[in-house]
Amino acid sequence: MNKYSHSQLSRLTLSAAVLLSVTTAARADLLYHFPFENAAGEKSLANTGKVGGDAAAKSVDGIESEFTRNTPSGRGYALSFPMSGNCQGGPRLVLPQSEGKLLLNKPDQAMTIAVWLKWRGPDKHPSFEQGIVNKLSSNSKTGWSFVITDKGNLAFMIGGIGQRFSAGTVPLNVWTHVAMTLKTNGGLRFYINGQDTPLTMELGPVKCLPNDDFINVAVQGQEFYLPVNGALDDLRIYDEALPADDIEMLVKENQPAPAPAFSQPAPAAK
Repeated sequence: MNKYSHSQLSRLTLSAAVLLSVTTAARADLLYHFPFENAAGEKSLANTGKVGGDAAAKSVDGIESEFTRNTPSGRGYALSFPMSGNCQGGPRLVLPQSEGKLLLNKPDQAMTIAVWLKWRGPDKHPSFEQGIVNKLSSNSKTGWSFVITDKGNLAFMIGGIGQRFSAGTVPLNVWTHVAMTLKTNGGLRFYINGQDTPLTMELGPVKCLPNDDFINVAVQGQEFYLPVNGALDDLRIYDEALPADDIEMLVKENQPAPAPAFSQPAPAAK
């Protein structure tokens, strides 16, 4: 007798197809992906997204980003970003071939940024904003930036236009998955640990004033200013707006495995 009936096999096939379609959708337009280790488990700044290349690590005042074994899943590496003494500056990553990417200056363009963040808080930071990923110009008039505020709210800044904030906040000193999706024809969403958090004010259709600056990670603007106070892991940037189910899948993918159930040892044979 077959292990599964025809109807059971149909359901299993459908479930597998759905899982495959979700996985494919989550990877189809993945421009940048930095797990911060390679297939052999070694430290790496290689981009495994379709753009390829390596991120360039830039130090400031002798302060460099640091690989750490403290990760969301308990495996591999993350990257920690120390701040300068006055908290005004910090190291950054410059993404390869990113000058002409994600300009967000035409209808029907889109973007997703998803990353694990262990945020250390405002500390002595001189600004209410700390950069996570940005393409903002030095004068803040062109491009865009994804930041966290001193209160832990997520924010998306559009050069020369304004900014929008999440109602939800990121906790201190714990790994938290944060994400944002944007459609230029209308639609900005923030996610904290896979859960859609409302905006304090909605954002309609938007057209960014583009620039040919690089995309930077862990600072605000094109210099070393207003750095994020924390560590990042599994950074992903897409040129599409992922649906909520895919964001939730990214959270589950890097959660630690559940502890094995406790079992009572069998009594010794007499």
